[in-house]
Amino acid sequence: MEVQPVICHKKSDTFEMKGGIKMSVINVPRYYENKIGIIKEAGEQIKKIGKNAFVIGGNTAISIVEKDLYSSLRKNNIDYEVEIFSGYPTQKSIDELSNIIFINKNDVIIGIGGGRVLDLVKAIGDKVNLPVVTIPTIPATCAAWSALSVIYKENGEQDTYINLKNSPELILADKEILAKAPIRYINSGVADTIVKWYEIVPDLNDNKNDFCLRLQLKVCELADEFLREDYINSFRKGELFKNPYLINNAIDSIIMLAGLAGSIKGSIPYGGLAHQFYNNSTKVHETNSLLHGEKVIFGLLVQLELEKKSEDEISGYIEWMQALNLPTTLKELGIDSESIFKVSKIAKGIIDV
Repeated sequence: MEVQPVICHKKSDTFEMKGGIKMSVINVPRYYENKIGIIKEAGEQIKKIGKNAFVIGGNTAISIVEKDLYSSLRKNNIDYEVEIFSGYPTQKSIDELSNIIFINKNDVIIGIGGGRVLDLVKAIGDKVNLPVVTIPTIPATCAAWSALSVIYKENGEQDTYINLKNSPELILADKEILAKAPIRYINSGVADTIVKWYEIVPDLNDNKNDFCLRLQLKVCELADEFLREDYINSFRKGELFKNPYLINNAIDSIIMLAGLAGSIKGSIPYGGLAHQFYNNSTKVHETNSLLHGEKVIFGLLVQLELEKKSEDEISGYIEWMQALNLPTTLKELGIDSESIFKVSKIAKGIIDV
């Protein structure tokens, strides 16, 4: 019988040295459950947090979970109102929905969907000081876990980050739903997760005694070991769904391990180039049909080139990226005209950070 892991945490405090110098913060959810069919039991967990829920999700995501979720909420005497959301998480949408929640006197917010919706919900929870429940329906990022929201402008350009006071209170990662996500979204999540180790490891050269940094890298290393070996090899052979542990471990790597790595905050700022490439690529609107991880992994190629990695090493990355149908050329990124101007725009944004 397969064991479905359940991870319980209490949110940590900030640890301080004498003199008030901050050492480290680990900001994690109180409860993460990844059991198959957990949506049918959602109300049992949510009732411990609140009784008047505001549910936010996209049309497709809501349609996937609504029958089981709403039934479970009603069974546990939880009132709920549903807001269908599309588009980008913007400051305007945060303010508007926060006002509705304030008027409704909701006491818990439930986010359903992918990274944009979950980032929106977390930012709203932070603004109105209410607990957040995330229910990811695609494993394309670690947004269900992270104490961070990426905020956009109305035109789809990345605007800013909001560092949140807390991670979500509760994460319900139903692997039956997540395993059925389009493979493009899963591969994008794999790419986004693999990148994190490569973004963090350059900081180790001058900070070998920073324990938080080493802990982050160990978590990323665990994810990379599985994704770079088991996942990619099984995908190439067409065997990804033949062994349940493969897709199950991929989901946990994307949501749990990448989320945990991002939850560890030490004295060394996160300085990855690949995510900065993503942020600034949103200014070139032709690229915005690509997923977050698809652009982040392209940014890793840029980083490897700047690090003067060997041609053979970079070719190895390109080979497995192509196997997962990830972009490896400017044309695949969406840049097939005025390329010098558009690449320069992205580069200038990275340099100016």
